[in-house]
This record gives sequence, C-alpha cells and structure tokens, in this order.
Amino acid sequence: MTGRGRSVALALALALALAPGAPSRAEEQLATYRARVTYVSGSSVYIDAGARSGVVVGDRVDVVRDGHVVLVLEVREVSGHRAVLVPQDGAPVGERVAIGDEVRLVARKSVTPVVAPPEPAPPAPPPPRAPRTPLRERLREAGLRGRVGLAWLAVRDRADTGGGFSQPALTVRLDGSDVGGSGLGVHLDTRVRRTYRDATDETVNRTRVYRASVEWYPAGTPWRVSVGRQFSQALAGISLFDGALAEYQRPRWGAGAFVGSEPDPATMSVSTGTRQYGAYLQARSERDPRRGWEGTAGVIGSYVGGEINREFLYLQGRYRTQRLFVSLIQEIDINRGWRAASGQSTLEPTSTFVFGRYRLSDRIVVDAGWDDRQNVRLYRDRTTPETEFDDSSRQGYWAGVNVRPFERFRVGLRFRGANGGAAGSSDSWTLTTRLERLTAARLGLRTRSTRYTNALYDGWLHVLGVDVPFGERLRVGLEAGRRDDEPVDGVGEPRSLPWYGFDIDLLVTRSIYLLLDAERSTGEGQEYDQVYLTLSWRF
Repeated sequence: MTGRGRSVALALALALALAPGAPSRAEEQLATYRARVTYVSGSSVYIDAGARSGVVVGDRVDVVRDGHVVLVLEVREVSGHRAVLVPQDGAPVGERVAIGDEVRLVARKSVTPVVAPPEPAPPAPPPPRAPRTPLRERLREAGLRGRVGLAWLAVRDRADTGGGFSQPALTVRLDGSDVGGSGLGVHLDTRVRRTYRDATDETVNRTRVYRASVEWYPAGTPWRVSVGRQFSQALAGISLFDGALAEYQRPRWGAGAFVGSEPDPATMSVSTGTRQYGAYLQARSERDPRRGWEGTAGVIGSYVGGEINREFLYLQGRYRTQRLFVSLIQEIDINRGWRAASGQSTLEPTSTFVFGRYRLSDRIVVDAGWDDRQNVRLYRDRTTPETEFDDSSRQGYWAGVNVRPFERFRVGLRFRGANGGAAGSSDSWTLTTRLERLTAARLGLRTRSTRYTNALYDGWLHVLGVDVPFGERLRVGLEAGRRDDEPVDGVGEPRSLPWYGFDIDLLVTRSIYLLLDAERSTGEGQEYDQVYLTLSWRF
C-alpha cells in the first residue's frame, strides 16, 4: 500500500472509531441465546452461533456443564454462524471446556428510541462542552473490540547449554463488527517480537500477522464477503490463507467458495508459491435447544507451480441432543496426476477427527475420540512440561469418564493410546481431580497423575495446582510437577524432570489486565528458569 493509501485508510479508521451513530449501552436490549462448543484449541473456543444469531464481539458468555457454570468467556471473532471465544483470564482452556458444552450468551440488540420533534425555541447560548468520552467507549460504540499488549518472555539456561534468551513483544488484536453501522467488519491479529540470544548475542526481529481481513455482510442479506489473511470456519483443514472468501447463508443451508495462497510457513509473509481453491456446501437443522445437526461437504485443491500439491474432500458433521454430542471431521485425498502414477489409491482417507460425549446423568459424563491429523497448528505464548507431554501424545484414540460426586468435587479417569510422538506408540492412564471454592477463601485445587509406557520408557507424570483468589480482581496460582522416566529393559539411564512455578492474574482496571508467570525446571539437562509477563489494554 502506498503512503497516500495508508493515510486514507488511517483516516477512515479514525472516522469510524469516532462515529456517533451506534446506540449507547442505555439503548441496548438484551436477548438470551444458547449454543454449543464445537472445537477447542489452546485458549480459543469455537461455538455454533454467530452474527446471525445476534452474537457480537465483546459479549461475555457462560460455559455450562451439567447445569453449572464452569467458565466465563468473551467473544473475540464473529462470522455469520460461528464465533470464537477466549477466557477472560487469558489462560489456556485446558480441561475447563469440552466439545459439546452448552454456552449461554447474551447478544445485544439495539433499539432506536422514538423522540418527538422539538418545539421551536428562541436561540440559546451554546451549552457547555460535554465531558470527553473515553477512547475505549468510543471504539466500542463504533463496533470495535480488541486489545493491545506488551509482553516479555525470558528463559535463563542455568546449565549453560546455549538455550537462554529474552524476547520482548507487542501484540495487537482488533475485531470490528458492523463498524459505524456500515455493514463492514475488520479483523487484525499481529505480533512483533525481538529475540536476544544469550550464547551468541544474536538479535532476531520477527513480525507475524495471523489475521488481517475486511469483511462485508450488510444487514438483511445472506451474503458475506471477506478479503485478506483469514481462515475459513467452515473448512478447518485449510488453516490460514491470503485471498478472498464469499459465503451465502440461509437458516437451513449455506454455500461458500474461496481462492488464495498459503503464507510462507517460516516467516508468515505473503507468498504465491502455493495456490489454494475450494468450495463447500452446508446443511443444518432448525435451531432447537433440545437437538440439532449440521453437515459440511467441500472440495479443496492446492497447487505449486501449476502442479498438483494436494486435492482432497472435506467432510464435517455434528449432532447433538440434551445428552449426546458427536463431531466428525474427515479429509479424503483425491490422488490423480503424478500421485496416481506413483501408485496411490484414487481416494485415500488421510485425516480423521472423531469426538463423542454422552451425559449419563447430571453427575456422570463419558467421552471418547480418535485423532490422526498429521498437522495441527498450535498457538502458545509459553510451554510447560505438562503441555509438551500432552502435545506429543495428541495423535491416537482415547476414552474417559468424568464424575461429579459432590457439588465442588470432580474426578476424571482417561485412557489414551497414542501413535505419534518422538517415542512412537504409547499407552497412558490419567487420573484428574478438581476441588472448587474450598473454605471461605474459595481455594481451588487440581491434581493429575499419568502412568504411561512406550517403546523406550515407562514413567509417571504428576501435577499439583492451587488457585488462591483475592477478591474479584486478583488470583494467585501455584503449581508443581514431576516427570520420571524408567528405561524399558534397563537400556538407557533413568530421567527425572521436576518443575514448580506460580502465576498471578491481576485485573488492574476494567480494561487493563496483568499476567505474571514464572517457572523453574530442575531436571538433568533441563535446568531452566522461565518468566512470562504481559500487560494488555482491552477495548
């Protein structure tokens, strides 16, 4: 974009932000809607309701399981029939939310007040200037939500193996819905980082744009058109792409098509090396809080230099009742051209994700699933030995049961058979417990014990966590864990990795949030101190 183009775009954005046409909070009427969680990734929760159900960016919603509120989320992204939510504390969702959980949200519907025409009056002196409206309120009235954050990650290598670094960062997230009443939406998610390496004095600057798009969906029409860096919520298999997407949605069915290119996987810059094209159809049941279904079928192709890179069919289905939730994602490769010449089958299932959850009673829930997806993009600000262990055993099958014998006590047992990771196939059993709102201090206690075995090691993973709230604004968490590996058949050396740490969440004001997270690991060859600090302003 030229300098003049950037100036025009900036002026337009400021004009929209200051536009007075949006209704005030006093003019908003609240209407309750219900939806279901369809997917969970990191700190993002996806639900099956969107702008056409009245959902707007900034809404606060309750996640309800077995009739109890388990977490409060905030809407960050909205399309016609989908929305992405994140926890208000900014922490990863973990086991706090499961696919199929009910989401109760409040969507705002503006009401235009009726004002009688004024009677003629003699001229009067100008009234005194009204107090200035805070920038945060002006942005929200214009339909803009988001956050600006400063972060600092430091890793100290106490073993002097060259792994230490420090990394300041700037993050900007912007989501706009019907900005200034124009029928336009904007989305921006970018992170700028500078990394300082302790061992080499090397400095690396990186700018990552994860989303930058403008969409058009005027009220009263079934169309939505989006241009820029984006992802398709209907086709999870394509991840991010730079291009254009057009979508037509009716209450019972929908269709869409897109064209674009994959960003460079190393730098996330715009690249035309791999072109992508796709189209899809959707069908869904009438909205009913007791039961419903939805299905998506699409075809996607990617090409490099005019040659086939990959062509595949994409199938997705969901079915829910008040007790049952089932979700299926299936990709089927279409092998033709050089792929067929190499001896591959014409149609070959290559990526499957199946999840089912059934509520036996108000206190007992069982679930099971299968995941053999090769590549799943994960966005994490920091990792722990626990998250690394879980990520290494993602591929495979699992089954579990969660029981709530008492109001404030939950216990879960899960078996997982993994077929991926550095150690190959593995089996594990995990027992988790959670105690909530203990004593007058409302303490929370979490435990986890995992017994696992693979081709190289048999081992244990133990985690203990304590949450201590101080009023409504401050929370302190303490965590300690240990992983012990014993070599199979006595080949190799035993390994042990203890770690402990704390995190502090502070809501400084309604819009300023502070997070401090510190961790120390003391295992042989894994002697690291890690500190993560972030300060964000939300609007």
